[in-house]
Amino acid sequence: MKNIFLNEKKALVMMNLLNGATYIRHIAEKSGTMYPHALQTLKILEKKNYVDSTKEGRIRIYQLTEKGQKVAELIKELWELTENKPES
Repeated sequence: MKNIFLNEKKALVMMNLLNGATYIRHIAEKSGTMYPHALQTLKILEKKNYVDSTKEGRIRIYQLTEKGQKVAELIKELWELTENKPES
């Protein structure tokens, strides 16, 4: 489970979902990752109950679960604490 959040792109996917439910192409764009990588990440997160998805026509919409919301907020907090800090 730990390795899900140790990758910068995966952390960005989670944090971008804090802005609300959205579709995968938007998540990939905002996370600076490619569509296939975002899709793979979201499938893993969905399997672990961090995100839910619903299908609206041909588009799948992803959103954080309650558990995912808590985790994403912690990731964001850690991100902000370590951002712009000099490396030791």
